[in-house]
Amino acid sequence: MIILILAGIVGGGTLYWQWWREKQEIKEPEKIAEDEITDWKTYRNEEYRFEIKYPKDHELIEKVVGGVSFGHIYDINILGPQELSLSEYVNKNIIPADDSRLGKTISKKSILVAGIEAIKFEGEIFGSMAGPWRYGIDTFLLKEGKIYRISYSPGVTKEEVSSNEIKIFNQILSTFRFIKIEDVKDVETEEKEFGIFGDSEFYTVISGYLEIREKEYFEGSTITTAYFIITKFYDDEFRESVDEGINQGNGVNIKENGLYKFNLGCFEGGEIIGIEHEEDKIYIDEETTEKIINSSKENHVSIVLFFGKHLGSGCTCCNLAHQVRIYDKED
Repeated sequence: MIILILAGIVGGGTLYWQWWREKQEIKEPEKIAEDEITDWKTYRNEEYRFEIKYPKDHELIEKVVGGVSFGHIYDINILGPQELSLSEYVNKNIIPADDSRLGKTISKKSILVAGIEAIKFEGEIFGSMAGPWRYGIDTFLLKEGKIYRISYSPGVTKEEVSSNEIKIFNQILSTFRFIKIEDVKDVETEEKEFGIFGDSEFYTVISGYLEIREKEYFEGSTITTAYFIITKFYDDEFRESVDEGINQGNGVNIKENGLYKFNLGCFEGGEIIGIEHEEDKIYIDEETTEKIINSSKENHVSIVLFFGKHLGSGCTCCNLAHQVRIYDKED
């Protein structure tokens, strides 16, 4: 049975892919000539922990929610969080149809991207009720509850598409990989500073568990604060910076019975609430919140704290970190 999948909106028209449900053999990624991409640039996204190479003459445009575009025709979009498998996600987002005027599939296959199974669609889609067919390629893969969609959308018909652009897309796709925290450390300088009060840009990893406690705020009123009790520092310099702040009388973080308690913000309605220091970045996502809340003295979790520069100010939910993400040590 032929069915259609919603792919996006272009030129005011709803776009659909046709594809078949049968299980297909997973294809190994195409080999690329390394000498053809030696002068390419590398884009690295530490929030979603991936990197990819792209031609140096293609304009890079970062999007609000973790996405990026190269040269206006190659795109990466992050769709999530998801609780479904890749096939379940695709199946849930398709609709039965017998109107083949909406889309025509050239190919649909399972491939490996960054060592993970992905689904790659190639076909033509209908740009608008009056417009021509538009050629495009979409690749979907799933990692840690998020769908990564890597696309080539030239905005032209199949007859007009450039074979060199398709070649570049496949080369870009072949360079996509997920990065570990250790990979990011490898490219940082030895002069990294650990100022936690808005004066340095760095990240660090800590392990521990959540403690919820009432904290006096103003004139007898209290707030419920989410503290992360640190059982392991991955960077001694970060521990020293936290220690220095406490010793200087800053009351955001505390130290009791030899344990450092790092302030994550307020705890309200089963959620950790903090200051959004950067408008285009979420302070703490749902997955991280859930795993921190489920932590305990017997069940420690590791998290990544991302710090950036900001001006000091009075606060109620006083998180110093700009972002908090779960650290999966098995990545």
